[in-house]
Amino acid sequence: RDRYQRRVRDKRKKMKTILLAAFIALSIQLVCSQKNDFLEVYKNVTQVGSNRFTVTVGYRSLVGNGRLTQLKLFDSLPVGLELTGGKLVLKAADPTDEWKSNVYSVEVASDVEFTLENRFQDLTLPPTELTFLKDGVSPYTLSTSSPQVRIELPIPKGFIPLSPVIAFFTLVLPVAAAFVLLGQHSASGKLKQK
Repeated sequence: RDRYQRRVRDKRKKMKTILLAAFIALSIQLVCSQKNDFLEVYKNVTQVGSNRFTVTVGYRSLVGNGRLTQLKLFDSLPVGLELTGGKLVLKAADPTDEWKSNVYSVEVASDVEFTLENRFQDLTLPPTELTFLKDGVSPYTLSTSSPQVRIELPIPKGFIPLSPVIAFFTLVLPVAAAFVLLGQHSASGKLKQK
């Protein structure tokens, strides 16, 4: 009978342990999924010129106005890009059900090295971290995606249009050379006749 009771006790302990582990796993999953149910965020990059980009971090509340407060954005740039306008770290307006955004401009840093074989480089922007309070007490942190940008070797453009230069060397120069050579040829022929 002692052996039977010990086996029953061991099975109960195993069952309690399994139930406790399942409860903890479920709680962690609920907490993680609730974070995404509070705030919708995105981060995208738009090219606005040769190696110049505009980065937009957008957000909106999914739980109604006034429930999410003290929103702060923390962003950074990878090596190779430098900030030319806007802010990377700021206390943003409280989220509402309308989209709000932080927009900043970046360009390729002057110390980025290119070669003719390696004219392009892909850079991944780090995710933006957004921290906020839900109902004034519960702190949360969300991260955006990590978009990529492709930068390329800037090839300088000349000030002289090439069409007239090409026309000169392919049409005018050969015709002028022909006239000069024909004139010399005919002059040397007249000398031989005398």
